[in-house]
Amino acid sequence: KNSRPVAIIYPNPATNEATLEYRIDEELKGHLRLFSHAGQLLYSKELKGGYGKHTFSTTHLLPGIYYVELRSDAMPVFNGKLVIIR
Repeated sequence: KNSRPVAIIYPNPATNEATLEYRIDEELKGHLRLFSHAGQLLYSKELKGGYGKHTFSTTHLLPGIYYVELRSDAMPVFNGKLVIIR
């Protein structure tokens, strides 16, 4: 079975919340991390394997560019930018 991990984050730019929609191998766990432009970890969440959606609040974030990382079994499977606007 060749299950290729994929993810998308939306809306982008976001104001009050963002949703990560993802697909990773069912037998693995995912790990979502959000970093500031300076590399500071701002948010972290463990995700179930398979197909899923995870919505999180962005109200505590200042307007700017943030970096999103999704790992599966410690391997990076998605890296993207999330822009916060007000």
